[in-house]
Amino acid sequence: MSPRRLPCDPRRRDALAALLALACAPAARAARQRVDDDGLRLGLDLPSDWIPIPRAEIVEAGERARAAGADSAWTVRAAWQRVPHQRWFTLPHLLLESRPSAQAPATRPARGAHELGRAGARSVHRHRASWSQPGLELQLTLLAWDDERELFDAIVASLETG
Repeated sequence: MSPRRLPCDPRRRDALAALLALACAPAARAARQRVDDDGLRLGLDLPSDWIPIPRAEIVEAGERARAAGADSAWTVRAAWQRVPHQRWFTLPHLLLESRPSAQAPATRPARGAHELGRAGARSVHRHRASWSQPGLELQLTLLAWDDERELFDAIVASLETG
């Protein structure tokens, strides 16, 4: 008995071929991102499929958080997320935050602990690096559904501060 061939819609075949090519494509190359915000200057390498979240979206998200009762001394200075996405701040995303600190000596970024939290029924991985510049404490946080430790370590290693 020979296997029966099912008719295949050429559009589905082409879409499947495109998905397979995308899945087998080499990892996205790094693109240099720069932050120059009110005296804070830094550069970092992110994969080319990561884009900056617009400043207006960052401000709006902060306002929603405060309206919901969030009270934090940390200010989001920049944020990025992987594309494609349906809305801003979907996972995975990366936050650069700062808070004033008169006592903070200048230090190099140091990767902190990997934390595992929950969002409903799903696990959320959080990777954080902290450092300081005169007058500022800084932290870089990656939030993702999957453990992105390797990606985060590469981002932290690429950080150019000052």
